[in-house]
Amino acid sequence: MTRIYHFDILTNLFASGANPKKAEIRSSAILGELRWWFRVLGGFSGDEHSLAVQEKELFGGVHDGTAKSKLTLRVEVNPRLRSLCKDADALEAGQNTPLGYLLFPLRSKKDRETRRITEDHSRGFFLPNDPALGDAFSLHVMWNGNEKTFSKIDALVSVWGQLGALGFRSRRCMGAVAFHGAVPCSLDEALKVFRNPSAVTLKQLDRPCANAAACTSALSDWLKGWRSHGRTPNLNDGPGFQFAKIDHDVGLQRNGDGAVMRPPLGLPIIQKYSSSSTTNEWTGADCERFASPVILRPMRMQKGEWVPLVIVVNNRMWPEGRKARITYDKKNHRFFDCPVSHELIDAMRNDRGNLAPLDLASHVQPTSQS
Repeated sequence: MTRIYHFDILTNLFASGANPKKAEIRSSAILGELRWWFRVLGGFSGDEHSLAVQEKELFGGVHDGTAKSKLTLRVEVNPRLRSLCKDADALEAGQNTPLGYLLFPLRSKKDRETRRITEDHSRGFFLPNDPALGDAFSLHVMWNGNEKTFSKIDALVSVWGQLGALGFRSRRCMGAVAFHGAVPCSLDEALKVFRNPSAVTLKQLDRPCANAAACTSALSDWLKGWRSHGRTPNLNDGPGFQFAKIDHDVGLQRNGDGAVMRPPLGLPIIQKYSSSSTTNEWTGADCERFASPVILRPMRMQKGEWVPLVIVVNNRMWPEGRKARITYDKKNHRFFDCPVSHELIDAMRNDRGNLAPLDLASHVQPTSQS
């Protein structure tokens, strides 16, 4: 059984293979995205098998006997889709711009005197396509199993095609995708196919936006208002400054007595103090990295409206009891561990002044894909 889905790219998509300077869209990357959403949503409802058994049937596995995946994907990129290779400066994503706040890992390092690049952080990426000229890429989904499961896979692709993204910084607005044309299944109906649709909370930022760039800017400003500390005298005036100040002071005083706030929004964190010329590196006491459960997504609705979407993945939160590790002297292995509070992320989720539940009814009735 085969079905073809057509997609547009809404924001710069930083995806590549072995060569990070060359943009590529790989079927394995999309398969990984589908598997992630499948796990988050708890597997298909109405199936007596466990999540692990369902996952093995769809995606294959090696535990308790090797099983080959019954699901095969093939990607066909529109040859007219443009790709470039740039760093943050070439993208006009300066340090004090909304886009620059989201794309800070793309800032190349330069020699202070000559201004020549010493570390090139440019990446290959695909530009958003013009939907009037056709789709950006098509996804061929082939299923070697029963027809009932195939209809549920349609719902899985529908969820990813409306909430998902691809590539580098995909949790921070980049690589957002949308169906080219009508959706195969409305988001409301697609989520009902899964055991745990409440695993994701969908909120829309109360900002009028005319396009993907406006959504990206609005979402960046919202996140920065909650997360950033700023530099004197340009301290952050957003609602999150009280939390950021706690983290700032803990890192400066090297005091592990009080709880810190920002680890649940993603690790690692690099903390630099100009006053003391020191740098702190934040990780988990039992992990090097932690992916943020807060996902920012420019979303194009089926009627053409644009929504700055905030997705909170409720079952991927910072575990209770896990501590953050702040290393202040990497050379001599000097660090201290701190307890972690959920106060900041709870305040963001309950930001009633700026966030409202996503209106799923605004999705029109879908039309079948080819």
